[in-house]
Order: sequence, then C-alpha cells, then structure tokens
Amino acid sequence: MKEDESPAVNHPDHDSDVDEIDQLDLEPERRISFLSQRFSPKALIPGLVYAILAGIVSLLCWRSESLRQSLAGNVEKIFEDAEGFRVVSSMLVHLDIRHFLANMFFLVPFAGLLYFYFGWRMFPLLALLLGLATQLLSLGTYPGNVNLIGSSGFLYVLFGLWLSLYYRVESHLPRLKRWLRLLGFGLVMLVPSQISPFVSYRTHYIGLLAGLVAGILYGWIHRKEFELRNQEYEGNLSTPPL
Repeated sequence: MKEDESPAVNHPDHDSDVDEIDQLDLEPERRISFLSQRFSPKALIPGLVYAILAGIVSLLCWRSESLRQSLAGNVEKIFEDAEGFRVVSSMLVHLDIRHFLANMFFLVPFAGLLYFYFGWRMFPLLALLLGLATQLLSLGTYPGNVNLIGSSGFLYVLFGLWLSLYYRVESHLPRLKRWLRLLGFGLVMLVPSQISPFVSYRTHYIGLLAGLVAGILYGWIHRKEFELRNQEYEGNLSTPPL
C-alpha cells in the first residue's frame, strides 16, 4: 500500500491563534514582582539589633528573678502604678534560652524581609508600633496577677504584615495560587502542634490580626507604588545590558 506523501497543509492563522492563547495562559507565570529581587544579608541588621537587645535583657533577667518581675508585663503595674515601660521591656524578656531562640529564629529573617523589600517605615517603625499595641491589648485581656513576657506577639505581627503584603505585591499570580500559598504557610507556621498552658496564644493571634489588617491597609494605600515597582523591576530584567 502506497503511503500518502501529500504535503501537510499549514494553517498559519489557526497556529497564531493557538500561540496567542498559550501566551495569555502562561503570561501570569512568566511575570515576576520586586519580591524576586535578590535578598541582601545586610537587611538582617535591624532584626539582629533587636535580637541582641532582647538577648542582653533576657540574660540579665535569667540571673535575677527580681529584675524579671520588675520588667514583665502586668496590667496593674502599667495602668495603676504608671509603669508604662513594662510594655516595651516585656517584649524583650524571655523565659529561657529555648523561648528566646524559638522567637528570634523566625523574627530576624522576617524582620529582614520586611526591611529589605518595604523599607524602614515597615520595619522597624510600623512593626514595632504594632508589636507594642499587641502587647498592650493582650495585657488588657488578663487579670492583674498574670505577667506577660516575650516577643511572640511581635513575631506574629511580622507574619501578618508579610502575608498581607505578599498577597498584594504578587497580584500577577492567580488568586487561587496566592491563597494556597498563604494557607500552606498558615498550616505550617501559625497552627500550634501542641497546646501549652504557659503560652499566650491570644497574644499570637492578636499580633497576627494586627499585622494582617495593617498590611492590607498599607498595601491598598501603596498599591500603585507596588505596581510601578513591579513594572520597573520586570523592565530592568528584560532590558539587555549596553
């Protein structure tokens, strides 16, 4: 049997239509944001400064129980005895080395990310203000015989800021993909693997909520700036060097 050797018929119009559809489908995947910019280790410095300060204060408190009691957050001492410094000092004091390392292991890199990509207005300025507000709000929910120490609420503020700002800046990605990434982060980082009566989970989630709300508002206010930065970054990558 003789094979059909007739030349194949090309349909340039249909091929171009398919190519255009493929390009439209793949376009979100090819685009990037300024969050793809290579991170500089120097951006870790502000977070490291905070960690060093918290380490020094914690070390002194480990050697002196009376000092720890005088620096711990306590709603009666703050409001009735006008010891407002406790709002700040209680964030720096940690129960032990394990408590300190558990917080700083994540606090330093997330502080660095916020500082590098969003500047000093985000960290340390806004983040610290939210951390202090979180500490104060959380203290207000406890009775006067409860002391609160640690940077966990502050850390969760950073988580909330990063998640909300990530969602805003990566707007070129499909919403489902962004939500799935946030969900994955939340399941791994925000859901405790075990419950301890000595951990203030309410402080965690007050901080998380504060960070999320502030990040959403900040991202909405600066949405045009973020889009311009994305366009400039993508344009710089696509422009060949002279």
